[in-house]
Amino acid sequence: MATRTVQFIGWAYSTNPTTVTATYDGNTVFSSTVTLNGDVYPGNDPDLYTPPLNVLFTFDIPVETEGNIPMTVQTTDGMIVLGPVLSNYNSLPQDLTKYPDYTTGTATGYAEIYHTGDSRSEVTVDGIAQTPPIGALGDIWWRLSPGDVLGFNLNINAGVVTP
Repeated sequence: MATRTVQFIGWAYSTNPTTVTATYDGNTVFSSTVTLNGDVYPGNDPDLYTPPLNVLFTFDIPVETEGNIPMTVQTTDGMIVLGPVLSNYNSLPQDLTKYPDYTTGTATGYAEIYHTGDSRSEVTVDGIAQTPPIGALGDIWWRLSPGDVLGFNLNINAGVVTP
């Protein structure tokens, strides 16, 4: 069976190499430095500030995985801004205008992993419940300062493999 690649999209800012550590269902799935977008976060609404989006980190899950899986993301030595969570082998993207070249159920077509709202639910930062920060264009962006721990359930729609 094919595996599905999960991509966390966003930006990282620091004057030093910035490490991101992510756990998925209690297991570390990523722990490494990430590509920096600059020294200092400009502080604008991420919906209105659009440098090239980075794939900050990825990990693989079985295609048939669905549900609400517990995750954490932590940064050291820099600020990160997390936006959409994408994956391949999706059944249908939320917004075809965002993903005009998307092909259902393929290894190369990436779209949002969850098709109804934010892919993160029951979000906490350092154990304190959070309200989703919705940008001017309706997207949800989570900002983490060095040492912050973002905890959440990753909401996942089942994947599809198109023959």
